[in-house]
Amino acid sequence: MAAAAYASLLSLSRVLENIQHPARRSRLHLDPEQVQTLQEKVKFLLEFLEVHSQRRSQEMEDLARQMAIVADEAEDIIDLHVVCQLGEASRDKSHDMTAVLSFCQDIHKVIEKIDSIMNELMMIQEDWGDVSEQRPVDYVPDGSSTVFGSSGKSSTMVGFDEHLVRVMDELTRNEPDCQIIPIVGMGGIGKTTLAKSTFDNPYIVHHFDKRIWFTISQEYRAREILVRLLNDGKNQETSENFG
Repeated sequence: MAAAAYASLLSLSRVLENIQHPARRSRLHLDPEQVQTLQEKVKFLLEFLEVHSQRRSQEMEDLARQMAIVADEAEDIIDLHVVCQLGEASRDKSHDMTAVLSFCQDIHKVIEKIDSIMNELMMIQEDWGDVSEQRPVDYVPDGSSTVFGSSGKSSTMVGFDEHLVRVMDELTRNEPDCQIIPIVGMGGIGKTTLAKSTFDNPYIVHHFDKRIWFTISQEYRAREILVRLLNDGKNQETSENFG
């Protein structure tokens, strides 16, 4: 569920970035400061999930579920207002003011729900006794080139985020046994991109203490695979990445 919440929040973050783009903002009736406030709160929740990805409790599961619901609700609200405003394209100032007020009221309700979630998160964090916990050194802040653990190109693939979330959920279920997650399909549809995006995703990076990436050809030796695993995916003789 945490992975689903992360995906929903990230999707909402992208929507908020889009409506704040100068070219779009000039055509929409909204409160820039309110939108920015919502964006900052969404960013906080994303960072919280990344830093505490290994935490497992019923409280966290419940809050993650709430995050996903609120994020999806917010995105639906924004989409509805954008469609209505662009569709009507009214120059009537009174109508524009009504549109702004309606948008602000709906976003305010979303912000209140997120504030409630944030307050509960702070209470849980106090129970953990690590309120002053620092972000990991390799934390990637917002604004980097990382977008859901992938490049901007991968986000254009139809259904990419949906498949990414499914793989992440499978990986973070804390199953006691070794898991094999097959990614199958025709050549060129993005199987390797999906696997690498999952591997590099901030949520996955902070969930697993150890990650190793290498490829295996159709002709392989079990001993060679084990040796490379023991050497962090490097070739023992050349010390170069195999893939």
